[in-house]
Amino acid sequence: MKPCPGTLSLLSLLVFPAAYVLAQDKAAPAMDPKMAAMVAEYKKAGAVTENHKLLEPLVGEWTTNSKMWMDPAAPPMDMTGTASAKSIFGGRFVQSEHRGMFMGEESIGIATTGYDSQKKKFVGTYIENGSTSITTVEGTYDAATKTFTFSGQYDDPMEHASIPFRFTQKVGDREKILFEWYEKRGGKEAKTMEIAYTRKK
Repeated sequence: MKPCPGTLSLLSLLVFPAAYVLAQDKAAPAMDPKMAAMVAEYKKAGAVTENHKLLEPLVGEWTTNSKMWMDPAAPPMDMTGTASAKSIFGGRFVQSEHRGMFMGEESIGIATTGYDSQKKKFVGTYIENGSTSITTVEGTYDAATKTFTFSGQYDDPMEHASIPFRFTQKVGDREKILFEWYEKRGGKEAKTMEIAYTRKK
């Protein structure tokens, strides 16, 4: 009886770590050429590149000043907070924790940002204590302006619909980051949030 494709995929996940360990052991016998080629491809795909180094300006301890436009015609809500970002997995990702107050309650969010060498795109995730969803994004980097641009969708519980969004992160001189968030509703895009990050001294 032939194993199903799902079983083969599971076996590859179980076998690969063991094969990788053997590859590092000089006393281990030579691997099958196909297995050695697979190990080499996994290592290549998981290597830290110059694109990962572009994430370094995000790392650090920050104070935040936020503006949120609930109604484009009304003045924005002003909020302050903090953010703490660290490099993880040898520089492959930056993990950040954001804290502040929103509507009288503490808001906590955790973001991961990285570069997917197979997709050739910057990628990210975001979770927070006021939601049960995971937001995922993909993006690019513009070296001329030192700006990341990400896009994705989130589910709006009020409208029961997926709302397209994009945001930019301008890293500038490494001492400040300007984050700007735009949403598209009814075919029109509007800026609904801005966060100014200032590196703590």
